[in-house]
Amino acid sequence: MIFKMDKSLLMFLFLLFLAVTAVEGQMSKKGSKSSKGSKSKAPTTTKEKLTTTTKAPTTTKQKLTTTTKASTTTKQKLTTTTKASTTTTKAPTTTKAQAETCNVKMGDIIFILDVSSSVGFDNFENEKNFVANLTTNYNISATEVRMGLLNFDKIVRKNFDLKDHLDKDSLKKAITSIEYPNSNGTYTYKALEYVLKEDMFSPAAGGRVNAPDIIIVITDGESNDKNKTKKAAKELKDKNIKVMVVGIGLKQSNKELQDIASADSMVFSVTDFSRLANIEQELFLKACEVVVTTTTTRAPLITSTPKSVYPPPPDLCKGKNDIVFVLDTSTSIGPKKLLNETTLAANLIDFLTNRHYNVRFGALIFNLAPKKIFDLKDFTDKALMRETLLGIQYPNTPGTFTDKALSAVNGFNMFGTAAGGRDDAPDIIILMTDGISRNTTRTIAAANVLKNTNKTAIITIGIGNNLNVSELKAVASSPAYQFDSQTNFNRYLNQLTC
Repeated sequence: MIFKMDKSLLMFLFLLFLAVTAVEGQMSKKGSKSSKGSKSKAPTTTKEKLTTTTKAPTTTKQKLTTTTKASTTTKQKLTTTTKASTTTTKAPTTTKAQAETCNVKMGDIIFILDVSSSVGFDNFENEKNFVANLTTNYNISATEVRMGLLNFDKIVRKNFDLKDHLDKDSLKKAITSIEYPNSNGTYTYKALEYVLKEDMFSPAAGGRVNAPDIIIVITDGESNDKNKTKKAAKELKDKNIKVMVVGIGLKQSNKELQDIASADSMVFSVTDFSRLANIEQELFLKACEVVVTTTTTRAPLITSTPKSVYPPPPDLCKGKNDIVFVLDTSTSIGPKKLLNETTLAANLIDFLTNRHYNVRFGALIFNLAPKKIFDLKDFTDKALMRETLLGIQYPNTPGTFTDKALSAVNGFNMFGTAAGGRDDAPDIIILMTDGISRNTTRTIAAANVLKNTNKTAIITIGIGNNLNVSELKAVASSPAYQFDSQTNFNRYLNQLTC
């Protein structure tokens, strides 16, 4: 009985074992699935994975470092671009180091200084020192930057021309030695007009055809006549003269400053004279920008293609010439224009004789009829010849018979041996007139006789604003020998390299 019970017990236990085993198998499968989907990790596994994770940030850091370097490279490129932009635009914010590299190769600059009683002695000293210090930024020389200066109150005083001080020391001394006149009146328009009336940018005053013309006005108050000031400034700007202006003091009208300046960017303001030094570099940079821009604009007309615009007549470069001036003295010219004619002729005499050229000069005037003033043989004394030319009195006689004047050159035999003409010297006529002759057909015919039969070169120079340009061109030996104004002829002279 016991055996049987033991056997039954054993069987029960065996079956229980199988059942437990089966249950554990099921539990094991469920546990395996739960382990795969669970975020919990065994200690060993967690440690290994944590170790791996710990290394991961190092890799990430390296990548971030690489990115940072790339960013740095980008920044360097951006910096380079910015510098290039700065060089092109010459922005006022450019640093002093960049300003010092601003290479102004050539420029003609005239300062106009307000010296009215409102300025005062001490402030005038500040004004002078400001200008003197500003000039040190430029290469002052005969071939690079030249400077002139005038001052004004109720009258205008020219202190020096562009040709007068061609080195820094001389220029600075000339500026600082100007005395304060202590006079009333802020006649700004008179100072602006003076530049044109006295032709301060002309070759005679030291101006150069291929140098940009710049005016820098420094004033502490509104002008006595704003309308005249605006008009005078416009006349300067119309002639491609760039005008910059510095206003000092709160009472200065910003609108008037804008009317004077060539552009709003060329207007500078400070509260008092003691602060002028604060805008020195900014003003210098703007002038530098103006020089570069203006040179680029003018270069195609004169510097880049001079022979296509003002080609030098080859005869003037040979050093041996016989030149006869034919000067219009009709009523359409008037005494003022006659003086312009004789002054231009006198300056040409200086220009050629100072180069030791073997040149002889004759002259005649005309209106209703021609009148010979002197022959080629008459003067060996340059000063006396100039005096004779400048002393010609205006006859106030009507009639512009240019044909008679040209024919008279042959009629008086002014290029003949008896008059001082030389067979081996080119014959040149320089005709100054407004080009409005009484008979254009006869004038052109008389010119053709000289050009074709006598082989005489004819240069025509227009005088005044009311010109007959087509007649001037027809009379001249070629379009290259025709000049619309005295200014253009002076430019032509200034560019001669012979």
